[in-house]
Amino acid sequence: MSDFLNFLEAQRVGILVLLLILIATGALVNWVLYMFGWGRYHGPVSTDSKLIYVLANFFVKIIDDFRHLLALLIAIVFAAALFTAMWPGMMKQDVKLIQEGLQGVAAALSGLLGSVIGYYFGESAAGKRRELSHSLVPPPPAEQEPPGASQAGIEAPPKPPLPDQGGTIV
Repeated sequence: MSDFLNFLEAQRVGILVLLLILIATGALVNWVLYMFGWGRYHGPVSTDSKLIYVLANFFVKIIDDFRHLLALLIAIVFAAALFTAMWPGMMKQDVKLIQEGLQGVAAALSGLLGSVIGYYFGESAAGKRRELSHSLVPPPPAEQEPPGASQAGIEAPPKPPLPDQGGTIV
């Protein structure tokens, strides 16, 4: 028994990390099952439990905003790497070191940052195009009365019922 306790004492950090990984994996699997309505979550989700409702909405918003968070993270990493690579040259006031740092970071990360910027400008352009196409579609024409009917006090003849509306054509 003392060997087992000695083992636990020596390996306590590893065991805690393993337990944390198992808990995180279980929580992730539970969340995926909940999001897709599998397992015990099959069927309509009750909003009786406000905590579950709030947490579900929180995770939905995280998923929706993940691409924004990822783009922000990429931009911050690019700026931090650029500043870190240029810092020695700025401290020594050596333009050659600044240039080397700028070229190294730009070569490695500018393609990734360019992809993020292109995605967002492309997404905003597509959204504007969608809005523009919806605004250019004319509204359906309003029903019109026969010419001169309202001026002469004549009522328009009733329309015959359509077959798909349950009426019969006579």
